[in-house]
Amino acid sequence: SPDGKWLAYVVKDNGRTTAGDLAAWIRTGVPMWISGCDIWISNIETGATRNVTQAKGENWLPKWSPDGHYLAFLSDRDGGRQAKLWVWDPQKNDLRKISETVVRTEQIDWTPDARKILVTALPEGMSLQDYISTVEGGGGNQKSVASKAQGSTVALYESAAIRENDQDGLPPDAWNLNSHLRALSVVDVATGKTSTVVQGQRIETCKLSPDGSSVACTISKRFEKPGSQQILFDLWTVNLSTGRSQTIASDIRLAYDGAEFTWSPDSTLVSYHTGWTAVNDCYVVKASGGTSRNVTSFLPVQS
Repeated sequence: SPDGKWLAYVVKDNGRTTAGDLAAWIRTGVPMWISGCDIWISNIETGATRNVTQAKGENWLPKWSPDGHYLAFLSDRDGGRQAKLWVWDPQKNDLRKISETVVRTEQIDWTPDARKILVTALPEGMSLQDYISTVEGGGGNQKSVASKAQGSTVALYESAAIRENDQDGLPPDAWNLNSHLRALSVVDVATGKTSTVVQGQRIETCKLSPDGSSVACTISKRFEKPGSQQILFDLWTVNLSTGRSQTIASDIRLAYDGAEFTWSPDSTLVSYHTGWTAVNDCYVVKASGGTSRNVTSFLPVQS
């Protein structure tokens, strides 16, 4: 917590765990590895501990507000079988769902004023079934060849053969990049009002600027070449007040999660690291747009 007195963390109860898979994650937004999880807090000074969520639903990703007044987290505890945004008020011992927004995210970011939360969510105007069809369809070259029998513990897969007339014999994409098709949304904690600032993009990673005015995010565009697992990304900045977005770097090589970028402390620059090349250089670019500048100019790695 901001005052340093409390630690929030996730505890998995193995007695409550159930088998999960990628399909269930796509359908519900609940990651397969958090089954049986609760949010706990511990007092750093006294050692007192407490289970905040009390074994109701799945609960994960706790994040204190900057003023320490709330602990935000994700949960499906309302029985709707969808990940949604919740907060706990320690002073009132009050748990509440702050929005019906269906969340699809691996991160929670508070604005510096502790009034709003930045998350990625189901694309606005898209039904859950349409979303599932889009995310599950295409990409990859594996298919399941076993139905789930009661008590089974193994899923069997086989490689999907590539026919000569399929894409002129080129291999398919390694996986479906639509797995991160989502909207970038801002949720008001007091009112629950949700504003969409980026709609229906393949948003990989988002990072809020230190002053809270803008967010930088990576958008997965395509695989570099057929059969490759290297994704090419665009790096965007989005003004949260105006909703204006712009591309500040295009077709950059990043790791699969697109997370190798960061803001400068004054929120005017964004730096990124182009890995997976012979020269892994670092670049900086103005958050308002412009030409990227190589600030390292490393020598190529000798093989």
